[in-house]
Amino acid sequence: MKVFAHLRLAPSQLNPNSPGFIRVYELVCEHLKITPSVPMFFKIFQLQRKSQGGRQAWVSLKSQGNKLFDMFVDSVRNFKPRYFIVRAESESARESLYRTVRVKVDGEQVSRREAKFPLAWTFDHYEESTDFYLTKNKGMSEEDWAGLKTLTDFVNSFVKGPCVYKDVVNGDRMELPLLDKKGNQVFETWLIDTRKVLSATNAASHQMAEEGGSILKMLEAQKNSKKGSKKGAASVMFSAAGDSSSGSPKINSPTQGNVAS
Repeated sequence: MKVFAHLRLAPSQLNPNSPGFIRVYELVCEHLKITPSVPMFFKIFQLQRKSQGGRQAWVSLKSQGNKLFDMFVDSVRNFKPRYFIVRAESESARESLYRTVRVKVDGEQVSRREAKFPLAWTFDHYEESTDFYLTKNKGMSEEDWAGLKTLTDFVNSFVKGPCVYKDVVNGDRMELPLLDKKGNQVFETWLIDTRKVLSATNAASHQMAEEGGSILKMLEAQKNSKKGSKKGAASVMFSAAGDSSSGSPKINSPTQGNVAS
C-alpha cells in the first residue's frame, strides 16, 4: 500500500508485472530480516512510462544501475482490452483500505476517513517526473543504508557461473569457455529471479506453510555451498544477468541444482 501511496497510483495503473517485484522485494527482506522500506525500494527500482497524447498510460518498474532482482523476460500482452472489478468482501478488508486523519475545518479539528492510496485512476502521479519518485541519498535513513548493504552483500554472495559459447571445432559443435582479452574466464553474476521466486512460492505455499519454512531459505544453500559442488541451491531462486538477452552467452552455474520434489 505504501508504494502505491508514494507513487499516487491506483494498483491497476501499474503494469501487471510490477506488483511481482514489490512482493519478491518483501519476501527477500523478510528472509534477511530487514525492513522493506519504500525509500530502499526506490533506491533499487526506477520507473518507466510513456506519454500517449496526454492520455494516461501504465507505469512500469525496472532495476536501477546496481541490479539485484532479475526482470521478467516474458512480455505481458493482450491485457489492455480486458479488466476485472476487484471488491473487498469482508468488513476488515474494506477497513484496511482506509485510515482516519485529523483535518481543520472552519478552524476546528475534525476526523475524516480517507483512502491509504488511490482507488481509482487519477492524473496525480503524472504531475511529477519519474525522478521525483526515486530516493535520493539524503532520503535514506541509516537503517535503509544498512538494509541495502545486507541485500547487496547477499546477492554478491551467490556463486558466479562461467560463461560459455558454442562453436564448431574439428567438425564438432562444442561448448567453449568465454574468455576476456587477457585470456581469463568470464563469469556472469547471478541475480534473484523474480518470476521464478513468485512461481515457486505460489506453487509451494501450502507445503511451506505446513513446514513452517520459507521458499527463500533455499538461497542459503547457494550461499554456503562450495564452488564446484553439484549440491547447489534451487535454480528457481536466481538467474544470470543478461542470460535472456539476444546474443548473450549461455550461463552454466557450477552449483546449479533443482528444486527437490
